Amino acid sequence: MTILHVIASFDPIMGGVSQAVRTIIHGLEERKIENHILCLDNPNAKYLESEEIRVYAKGPGKGPWCYSRDFRNWLEQNMFHYNVIIVHG
Repeated sequence: MTILHVIASFDPIMGGVSQAVRTIIHGLEERKIENHILCLDNPNAKYLESEEIRVYAKGPGKGPWCYSRDFRNWLEQNMFHYNVIIVHG
């Protein structure tokens, strides 16, 4: 099983939701469940250099709704590769 976690930012410096998702993923990996992240972080974000979890950073988002055409297009093209998609907020 493969789960896609959708989150505004997965940057560890953000704490909160980012850390909660990391904790959830750790528990799921113990059950041999694969996890990927889709977020609105900049694809050149420093934390991605050492990240062990597969992260698709499709930001930064623009405007008050943080819109990202890359984010939307990636999700539309890849959502069918996942058994479950969880949107974290």
